Amino acid sequence: MRVCPGIGLAPKRVVPEGGHILPDGRFLPAGTKVGLTSAVTSRDPGVFGAEVDSFVPERWLKEDGEADVAFNQRFRRMHEVLDFVFGAGTRVCLGKNLAKLEIYKAIATLCSLYDINLVDPTHEWKHYSSWFVYQLDIPTVISRRD
Repeated sequence: MRVCPGIGLAPKRVVPEGGHILPDGRFLPAGTKVGLTSAVTSRDPGVFGAEVDSFVPERWLKEDGEADVAFNQRFRRMHEVLDFVFGAGTRVCLGKNLAKLEIYKAIATLCSLYDINLVDPTHEWKHYSSWFVYQLDIPTVISRRD
């Protein structure tokens, strides 16, 4: 869900009376509509490293020489950012835990029953974004495992 989040549009919120100062010092006046989409946050190189658009499962592992405290902070930050896919606070998806259970179960089952390979790993997928994000034109070979 980090590379292909399900929701493509950012739910909007309105800055309350008095405005809001962002962590970098910029001021947002009251009434400003703001939104943040997980398609952006999940590609933050400051959180996920320089190769945010590449499949690098090692990003989730402790690096050689990395202190336990540093690894735990880095891992927790990646997890927090990914959890944002389901929203946060009063707008969190009510089906979040059920959806995660279904995703984990479906992926584990599919990968245990089938070999799934891209025909051309360098082929760039097409995306159609509305409320949901749809991935198109992904040439794939799927074969049943023995």
